[in-house]
Amino acid sequence: IEAGEHPAQGQSFILLTFPDPEDPETIFLDYAHSSGFLEKQHEIRQHTSAFGVVAAKALDPQQSRRKLEEIASTLG
Repeated sequence: IEAGEHPAQGQSFILLTFPDPEDPETIFLDYAHSSGFLEKQHEIRQHTSAFGVVAAKALDPQQSRRKLEEIASTLG
């Protein structure tokens, strides 16, 4: 919420990469009532870009720990 909107909002996806360069990257999408794979290059680029934005907005591990501790202290 504090980081603002991002292009992956409301989506759950996993970028699958493989050690063998012959195996193409794939996106796995997980919805409430279904799931599936995306393999087209423009779909991969779109989701990889969205992931980059999310990663750039994410807290680092120390900040995440402090934020979780802050939230936990309000629950007790």
